[in-house]
Amino acid sequence: MRAWMLGVSILVALDGPLRISLNVSPRLTSAPATIRCQVSIDPRPEHRAAHLEASSDDFYRSSAWQLEGENAPRTFWVEWRLPAGDYQVIASVADANRVLATVRQSVLVIP
Repeated sequence: MRAWMLGVSILVALDGPLRISLNVSPRLTSAPATIRCQVSIDPRPEHRAAHLEASSDDFYRSSAWQLEGENAPRTFWVEWRLPAGDYQVIASVADANRVLATVRQSVLVIP
C-alpha cells in the first residue's frame, strides 16, 4: 500500500498508481454550509463503482455512482448542504469485488 500527502489530502492507492482525486471547497466555512466536491477518477476497465461520503459525529451524507469502466465520466461534482461539524469527506473507487483506492479531506463547518 502506498500513501501520499498532498496539502492536507491523504491519497491512498491500494494497488498500482493513483486512480482517484478529491477537491472539496470550501474547507473552512460557517453553518449552514454548501460544500462542493469534485471527484476525478481515471477511467479504467475494472472501475465499476464510486462512492463519496461526508461524516461528522452528528451528520452523514453520501452519494454513489455505477461506473462503466473506461467509458465512465472522468469527473463527478456533488454539492451538499451541511450543518456545523468537523467532517471527513471520503471518496472511493471499486471494482466488482473491492475498493481499489480512496482519498479523504477534512472540512470544518463552524456554528
